[in-house]
Amino acid sequence: MKPLFQPLLHLFSPLAPLERALLGALDEALPGEAGSIFRDQVRAINHVQRSPGYREIRLYTRAHGKTTRNAGPCFPLQDDDYHLATIRFTIPGRSGSWKARFDCVKGSLFAIDVTPSPQDICRHGAIHVSKVDIANDPMMSRTAR
Repeated sequence: MKPLFQPLLHLFSPLAPLERALLGALDEALPGEAGSIFRDQVRAINHVQRSPGYREIRLYTRAHGKTTRNAGPCFPLQDDDYHLATIRFTIPGRSGSWKARFDCVKGSLFAIDVTPSPQDICRHGAIHVSKVDIANDPMMSRTAR
């Protein structure tokens, strides 16, 4: 059962509309338990750092003024740094196409790198996803690979 106020939560999110749309598209592409872990990690994001031009987006959970790693459930794949997925997308009514690369650190979503710079489109929440590539199965541990 969804809380009554859940539709309003995006108003208090540190994520820009484009970032929420990209995370939503990746959520739809991740099957089963991977999707559930991913959603928990996204819900825990409460601090976002963006490079000038918004090309590099770093996602954090902060508690008591400090950044915490692995605040929630983690993927079984615990490599120091790995490429999770790439999404290719366009913005309806805009020319051009973009690529968003999602990376994890020790089983937690950490970064979205977008090329070319999404600075002019970061307030757009409507995207058209042309392709989602899952680069590494986050549910496979290193020993199982």
